[in-house]
Amino acid sequence: MRIELLPHAESQLFERGLTLNNVKATLENPDQVICGNSKEIKIAQKICKNKGKKFLYRVVFIEQDDKYKVVTVYRTSKIKKYLKED
Repeated sequence: MRIELLPHAESQLFERGLTLNNVKATLENPDQVICGNSKEIKIAQKICKNKGKKFLYRVVFIEQDDKYKVVTVYRTSKIKKYLKED
């Protein structure tokens, strides 16, 4: 699948010090994908380590045709708050 960063996602990636590789890793091998506020919005989540600390990477996206349209991306230390147990 191709990845298209919407303008907001691109600016947030830069402002938050994240990389396109973070986005790709989260979309290609998520720990969890949940539904967002509307039926077309999804959130891919992946736990990663950075400098010995665990973070949850969250990629908000729309799956359209043969691509992921990334709306925004961020990382949080609040893993328990966002990662849903099955």
